[in-house]
Amino acid sequence: HRRLWKSISKNLSYRLIKGGYKNYYFSDTRIIHYKGESTKKSSVNYVFVFYNAMIIFAKKHFSQKNASLFSFLINIAIYLRAGVAITNRVLKKSILPIMDAGLLFIGILAFKTFWEKHKGWKYPEVYLKYEIPAIILIILVVVSFFGGYRKKIKLRKVLNGVVTGSIIILITYSLIDEKFRFSRVITIFSIVWAGTALSLNRLIAHFIKFGDFEIDSNSRKNIGIVGMSEELYRVKEILEKSDFSPQNFINISSKKEDNNKNYVGSINQLEEIIQIHKLDEVIFCAKDLSANQIIGSMESLSSRETEFKIAPPESLFILGSSSINSPGELYFIDINSLNKPENRRSKRVFDIITSIILFTLTPILAFTVEKPKKLFINIIDVFKGKNTWVGYSKSFNQSKELPLLKNGILSPIDQFKTNTLEQSSLDKINIQYVKDYHILNDLTILIKGLNQLGN
Repeated sequence: HRRLWKSISKNLSYRLIKGGYKNYYFSDTRIIHYKGESTKKSSVNYVFVFYNAMIIFAKKHFSQKNASLFSFLINIAIYLRAGVAITNRVLKKSILPIMDAGLLFIGILAFKTFWEKHKGWKYPEVYLKYEIPAIILIILVVVSFFGGYRKKIKLRKVLNGVVTGSIIILITYSLIDEKFRFSRVITIFSIVWAGTALSLNRLIAHFIKFGDFEIDSNSRKNIGIVGMSEELYRVKEILEKSDFSPQNFINISSKKEDNNKNYVGSINQLEEIIQIHKLDEVIFCAKDLSANQIIGSMESLSSRETEFKIAPPESLFILGSSSINSPGELYFIDINSLNKPENRRSKRVFDIITSIILFTLTPILAFTVEKPKKLFINIIDVFKGKNTWVGYSKSFNQSKELPLLKNGILSPIDQFKTNTLEQSSLDKINIQYVKDYHILNDLTILIKGLNQLGN
């Protein structure tokens, strides 16, 4: 859409000038643009969208020779900028893992040196070169899997990742040959140090405001909602059903003068209400307020640290941003459980592991599946990420509020072994699958639908 709009606006402006008219910039119009991740100026997508709009313009208005030359030069610029954008993104995402690895290695190395002096012996070089890096790698990979490198970091998830990684390390340590079990003491220290170092690293990054990382404390907030009774109730319901626990709800009337006792005041008293009630966030109900009122209020209070959000009418979410470079925190009814990054990762890992297992069992499954050849194709497609083992049923009309899923070989409906369900029931089953997603649900559906894997 953005690419199309850029192309249309450039074409219109150029055609107006060619037609003898003039272009004027009208500065009185205002618009709210919540800038998303997909179009940050540092993103690859932004580079391609921006420059491809220029190519469309050149092909439409330049001669074929000039347009080809212009397109060639622009394509060079695209790949140069895309290279810079990719490098920039990789570097930004690598900083925290590199800092974690460095901190872990220095701590473990220091303890190893101390322990060697204490015991009066020296560990073989292979321990330093292979086993210690392996311990660090396992910890970092598992912490990443638990969401330890997201922008909003929860220390609980980091520690959960460390604990899980530690279990993997200890199991591996107990299974390897005894001649490679160099030191249980250093292994135990590495685990304890990992939990301490990774937590400390994130606390420092949070307090010095390093990069985009911050600790998500999930602290309870005071929230003011500006609107009328019906929308106020709806917005409160969204907040209560989302993964969020506000401390206080403050009702603010969207009318300039309103003496109703259900409200602490009206929108023209918003500044005083924010100050008195120490509001952390203000949510505007778009159904009860015009765009001008919302923009005007946000503009007049922009110097405050209060965050502003908007609840679109008849939606299941509340959106907002406190920065032009980030999409901001999003509240939504927990129908998007499958949209949580950890669940998306779990689903993808499940698809990969089950594809490998099913591939090894293909000679056996060939006798139970109706279309063995199609089963093999499905295994390859799921492993590559083209499809997923469990997705929405084909009859399900997916709404925009639900997470997007790849085409499923099976669906939640397949576990019921019946074709007599009404469409409304089918829709509820699909929604329930997304809302209460768990990897065990996928496993249950897969086991029950083994003979249908060739569909």
